[in-house]
Amino acid sequence: MLTILSTVLGLIPFLFDGRDSQFWFSFAIGVMSGMLFSVLAIVFVMPVFFPIGKGRR
Repeated sequence: MLTILSTVLGLIPFLFDGRDSQFWFSFAIGVMSGMLFSVLAIVFVMPVFFPIGKGRR
């Protein structure tokens, strides 16, 4: 979670200063949205699979 947070926060300057450069702005948007989506998956999807793993033991 700390890695995701530091990456997202580190890419924020590219959102404001990178509008002149299409590559950096698109890169920042893509990476930040992917990382934030992974946080949602970790928090909401992963707990669904925990009971399945306990049933096999």
